[in-house]
Amino acid sequence: MAAKLPPKRQAFVTAYLGPAHGNATEAARVAGYKSPNAEGCRLLANADVSAAIGKVRKREEERADITRAELIDILAAIARGEDVEPWHETNLSGEVSASSMGPPKTADRIKATAQLCKILGYEVKKKSSAVQDMEALIERDPAAAALRLREAAERIEAAMAAKLGGGG
Repeated sequence: MAAKLPPKRQAFVTAYLGPAHGNATEAARVAGYKSPNAEGCRLLANADVSAAIGKVRKREEERADITRAELIDILAAIARGEDVEPWHETNLSGEVSASSMGPPKTADRIKATAQLCKILGYEVKKKSSAVQDMEALIERDPAAAALRLREAAERIEAAMAAKLGGGG
């Protein structure tokens, strides 16, 4: 039987299985460790922490009546665009309120891929609003976008020259 974890390690386990979505570095950050990159890796290698994570996952799988592997298989099939089994939801009066049949839509494939990334611990970074704004400007007015990029490059060169002591 695994030993009871100290509060900070238990906070890591809770974060790892919850808001950090399997990301050890983020879980260590949430739990309050000062060096989350190193601590996250070290904590996952700790036998008591690993046992606690496994125990919670097993309990969740039993409660959900679906294993993690089955969930990954389902999401992977959706992400690949494979046909899904037909299903129907009925309301209290027995009328069909929703149903699905056939291959998933692109939006559903994207959502399934994002969920898989979270479950598997892959970090998915979103584009910054500045990148999104620049992409929109490129679409709308390529010449203005090119001018803005040249100006930004000039500012970067000037800043680098000043930092390196070149002055200009």
